[in-house]
Amino acid sequence: MTQINGFGAYQNTMLQKMQSKQKADADETVKKAKEQEKIRAARNQRSDKADKTEATQDTEVKLSDKAKALLDELKSKYGNMDFFVADYSTEAEAQSYLSRGTKEFSVLIDPATLEAMAADEETKTKYTDMIDKATSQLSEIKDQLEEDEGTEVKRIGITINDDGTMSMFAELEQISERRREAIAKEREARAAEAEEAEKKAADRAEKKSAEDAGEADQGINAAEADPVHRGRGPQGGRELPEFMRPDEKVKRTVVSADNVEDLIAGIKNVNWDEIEAEEVKPQVGGRFNFSV
Repeated sequence: MTQINGFGAYQNTMLQKMQSKQKADADETVKKAKEQEKIRAARNQRSDKADKTEATQDTEVKLSDKAKALLDELKSKYGNMDFFVADYSTEAEAQSYLSRGTKEFSVLIDPATLEAMAADEETKTKYTDMIDKATSQLSEIKDQLEEDEGTEVKRIGITINDDGTMSMFAELEQISERRREAIAKEREARAAEAEEAEKKAADRAEKKSAEDAGEADQGINAAEADPVHRGRGPQGGRELPEFMRPDEKVKRTVVSADNVEDLIAGIKNVNWDEIEAEEVKPQVGGRFNFSV
């Protein structure tokens, strides 16, 4: 009898757990449905307004004051990102917008999604958390990819989709052995310059009084005081290292994925032997080239 009662209690416990999980899944489904409804409503409202005015391909996206304020907030918060708001239906369209970016990350948001974010704090938090997580993970992995895989992540494009998902594109460039050596030498040179400047500053502090040191500091050569500015060209810009001269050829490609993990895996699985090298050419306007 005790065993039967024990088994009955076990069944009741499992039934309660299963019911709790079903309820949680149902609540999550309802929550997602509400988010999609908000986005669809915002899109329908935009479509109604668009029908009343003539539209051309270059027509600026019409946003509510709240959406404009949110866009300004995002641009201010994320200084290393370019934000684009546009309607798009294909990956090629998304890439055409992202190609205009000039910063480390480029983010493309559907207008209806931006409106939904502006209207609901929970929706806004959901998408900004997605951006934070993706950019944080990718920033951490970039140096590792450069050292371990010989791959430089030049720029990253992110699209916020209206179904609550995210798509990503990474523009990659192979680091040749010659370039690796040049990068290592430049790092060593910068470290030596910084150490030398620090040593000279310490020597001056020991030899001169505080008053004399204050006067002498005004005459310190700028290149000596700030080693980062040494080795610049006649126009004030840093001279191009040998591996970046116009006669150098590099291999470039683009990898896309629907999440950070798959993007990183795709980057690591790039077969550079199958990619043709191209000459280094100055890029005009946007630096993000997804047309590879």
